Amino acid sequence: MMPKMDGIQLLRHVREDEKFKALPVVLVTAVLDKDYIVRAKALNVNGYVLKPVTFDRLTTKLRDLFPSRQFPKLSA
Repeated sequence: MMPKMDGIQLLRHVREDEKFKALPVVLVTAVLDKDYIVRAKALNVNGYVLKPVTFDRLTTKLRDLFPSRQFPKLSA
């Protein structure tokens, strides 16, 4: 959790601002509460990634959201 607001509050502020309301938002969170997820979807969250997050999980979600963009591969 962030110190002054949670992800839903941040998402609400982003969606209420005309300059940023179309900005894609992916919540990276440990919250499994169904109500929290429903509220995020109601605010048009673009993605939801549960912690612990891995590079592969995050890049997979970003590739799904932005299929025309290139994302780096994790080198061994």
